[in-house]
Amino acid sequence: MTKEQRQQYWKSIIDECYSSGETVIRWCAEHSINESCFYKWRKIIYPDYSKTVKNDNDLFIPVAVTEANKNISITVNDVDLCFDEALLSRIIGALK
Repeated sequence: MTKEQRQQYWKSIIDECYSSGETVIRWCAEHSINESCFYKWRKIIYPDYSKTVKNDNDLFIPVAVTEANKNISITVNDVDLCFDEALLSRIIGALK
């Protein structure tokens, strides 16, 4: 495979991953792609990719957390998510 063919191959891999809407970690695992290789080739093919995110604030949306009784309510973009305290504790424990 020539250098140009390798670059085209990895460009198609990277583009497919990002168009899937899945996280890089999950997509790479599902497609048996080495995550380190993915990022190495992304840096080669899209050298300015990391410069498109100005700062960490561009990655997050504001979240307001309120507590009422034994339920926890989280408001994100005007959508209220309500959790039982015990359920939320189990979810957070599973994420750790």
